[in-house]
Amino acid sequence: MTASAPERAERETLEHEVSHVLEEARMIVPGIQALFGFQLVAVFNQTFFGRLDVFHQRVHLVAIAWIVLAMGFVMTPAAYHRQAERGWVTGRLVGLGSRLLQLSLVALACGVGLDVYVIAYMVLGLRWMALVVSATLLAALSMLWFLLPAILGSGAATRRSSS
Repeated sequence: MTASAPERAERETLEHEVSHVLEEARMIVPGIQALFGFQLVAVFNQTFFGRLDVFHQRVHLVAIAWIVLAMGFVMTPAAYHRQAERGWVTGRLVGLGSRLLQLSLVALACGVGLDVYVIAYMVLGLRWMALVVSATLLAALSMLWFLLPAILGSGAATRRSSS
């Protein structure tokens, strides 16, 4: 889209909003599950206990806990819909689902950041360098998942309200 082209926007129906929230959750789940699987396999690898001290093994455990929490957040909208609002499409489901998907991204970023720290420590051998790598990744994910949508969303909302 060029800068001079007007942005076309339409309000979604409640049914489409619910459908999109549940679809977005379904798209995120396989990635989280794959990451969780790799995290579990790492613990059964001889290198995990041979090269990592207890502190870094515990950091990995905390990272796994964050990923499990992300999985829980992302799967809750479907569980809520099936159990609390079966057969209904409500704004409450959209709001809850959207907030839980946002929380899943926070938990996912924390888990990934901690595991990247552990991997960077194994590769680089220096805690401070591992922290820099992990913090840089967390900053990049935060910008992509939170700052960019906030900036672009506020501009789109301004354009929609002025038209």
